Amino acid sequence: MKKYELKEYTPDELKSLSVNQASEYCNEIRRFLIDNVSVTGGHLASNLGVCELSVALIRVFDAPKDKIIYDVGHQSYVHKILTGRCKQFDTIRKLGGLSGFTKMSESEYDAFGCGHSSTSVSAALGYAKAAKLSGEKYNSIAVIGDGAFTGGMVYEGLNNCEEDDNIIIVLNENEMSISKNVGKLSNYFLKIRNQKSYFYLKHKTERILTKLPLVGVPIVRFLETVKKLMRRLLTNSNMFEQLGIKYYGPADGNDLETVEVLLREAKKHKGPSIVHLHTVKGKGYKPAEDNPLTYHSVSGKSLLCNKYEKMSSVLGTKLSDMAEYNPKICAITAAMCEGVGLGEFEKRHPSRFFDVGIAEEHALTFAAGLAAAGYLPCVALYSTFFQRGYDQFIHDVALQNLKIILALDRAGFVGEDGPTHHGVFDVSMLLNVPDTQIFSPVSKKELEKCLLLAEQAECSTVIRYPKIVRADLCEQYFSCDATDEFYSSSQSPEVIIVSYGGLVANALDAAELLQQRGVSAGVFRVVCLKPFNSEYFFEQLEKFSPRMVYILEEGMRVGGFGEHISSVIKGYDFFIKAIEDEFVTFGNTEQLYDRYGFSPEKVADEILNKLGILDNESRFITL
Repeated sequence: MKKYELKEYTPDELKSLSVNQASEYCNEIRRFLIDNVSVTGGHLASNLGVCELSVALIRVFDAPKDKIIYDVGHQSYVHKILTGRCKQFDTIRKLGGLSGFTKMSESEYDAFGCGHSSTSVSAALGYAKAAKLSGEKYNSIAVIGDGAFTGGMVYEGLNNCEEDDNIIIVLNENEMSISKNVGKLSNYFLKIRNQKSYFYLKHKTERILTKLPLVGVPIVRFLETVKKLMRRLLTNSNMFEQLGIKYYGPADGNDLETVEVLLREAKKHKGPSIVHLHTVKGKGYKPAEDNPLTYHSVSGKSLLCNKYEKMSSVLGTKLSDMAEYNPKICAITAAMCEGVGLGEFEKRHPSRFFDVGIAEEHALTFAAGLAAAGYLPCVALYSTFFQRGYDQFIHDVALQNLKIILALDRAGFVGEDGPTHHGVFDVSMLLNVPDTQIFSPVSKKELEKCLLLAEQAECSTVIRYPKIVRADLCEQYFSCDATDEFYSSSQSPEVIIVSYGGLVANALDAAELLQQRGVSAGVFRVVCLKPFNSEYFFEQLEKFSPRMVYILEEGMRVGGFGEHISSVIKGYDFFIKAIEDEFVTFGNTEQLYDRYGFSPEKVADEILNKLGILDNESRFITL
């Protein structure tokens, strides 16, 4: 079926459309999104909800001079379409294509990159302060969802706003109420305040009064004071105005005219302001409206085979079973209940389940408090999001010798979400933290065993596991019983490949390819990265005396596991294959394995090269 072709407008052309024409264009954009994202995969529901808002921002402001910053960034698809990237949209999240998030190097219209949430207010405030310092005139706009508003950084940014900072915060509320408004009178006044005629009358009255000699300006100030007092008496006051931030809304964020009215008023205001909008997540596509969580992120046509299995689902089931006999077990996540597989735990043990919102720092210290009170909390996060709670893990958990379980999902490459989401830093971050053990299971069965070991441990346990694994292959050669194991089809392997996590399957495949070339290879699979069983490893090296020890790890080389064991074991030729000093791009996992030299073929080729027995005609692949 041929995909829907969307007519493109330049920003100036978009501004020239009538409100009705622009509203109809929003519906056309929705059709385009549904057609494309269903094929490419990506974030759908949130982008369907922000069509009117995204169009209004381009029509009201003068980007890229005015700085529009999207938070988290996954709701920026419409923004990309409106800013010259429509023809490239079918490359989104593909290797070499458009990023699924805002990216400064991709377009001058992307004022700030954002893949982790709750950063937009601080970044926009930085732009606003810079404008004051340099004497430039531009607007700084942060577009942030209600979910991201649960992050602590937002409030640190709000607290830092001063009365002359030219920053506009657009709060896009599509799931939860931020400021509750009660009563018919409150709703009536809010309705009046969101109308164009109200602002017209307000500004005209101010202009007439200020022209009166001597008394004009004092009268305007007096009326403004009376208006504020009356509003506080008749409607609920909110924290924004108490912080000195001008508040507009709440209003229908899917009504283009209303959105533009409020944005223009905020643009006129001198100082910080917030525009509070309600949008419908999945707007215009009934399945997404009815099931916004399901359609938050959809999968496209994957190149991955059915041989891979997802790891997340086992956590909630096993932890729930353990909580049946251990009343001290609790579960904590940061707005990712379904993502980390804790849905079952929430249903079975609701009083011991805690979703703290997008607040990883709080999650870790909250867990430390539970642990100090005698409970055993399991904090389940994506590896990339744990980075935000690193300080709390060191100072509030490990330093105080408190015992928690830290379950790090999506460890290693995660594919299309790219550099902001790859879990490649956790090992190098955590290996140096005292009183911590680290497991890296390769199957659901082994993840269950690691959870049991963590329950019995005397210190905190980190269990890191990939999004998908080749469990069938790993279980074919290893017991997967949470112990380090060695496998070789030869009695005297010339090469030993050391690996852990998702790359163990690649190591096994590479060993098979080497065998085909007459080079015997074994695989040493590490489960417990810390404390590392160096004695058992050394025994294998002494037993076989390999020509080469090849360490294969899906993490950063500097401070990683390879550097760790090569510093412990002396007298052998170690070669470390890891991520060098760079950020990993986006693309599907198999493409990334090939690009960064982790595919079985490239691992085998590199080993043969290092051994000096590979010529140009005998390569497994073309390098």
